[in-house]
Amino acid sequence: MSSLLIKVIDIKGYCPVYQPDDEFEIVDGYKLISAKEVCMHSLASFLPWYVALSKGVSPKDLGLGDQEAAYIQ
Repeated sequence: MSSLLIKVIDIKGYCPVYQPDDEFEIVDGYKLISAKEVCMHSLASFLPWYVALSKGVSPKDLGLGDQEAAYIQ
């Protein structure tokens, strides 16, 4: 079972949904797992990338970060 962890690192301005360190997970490339609410606007930020990242493509190869972590705004 493959897993992609999405974690809120920082918030600039005001967010009514997330706080820093909130996280949710994409399992098997399409199942969103979260103990808290998920903001629909945040999904738009990572939708273009989640399939590649879930399949193990390096964030560095995608121009999103280093070998271990992707950073998406």
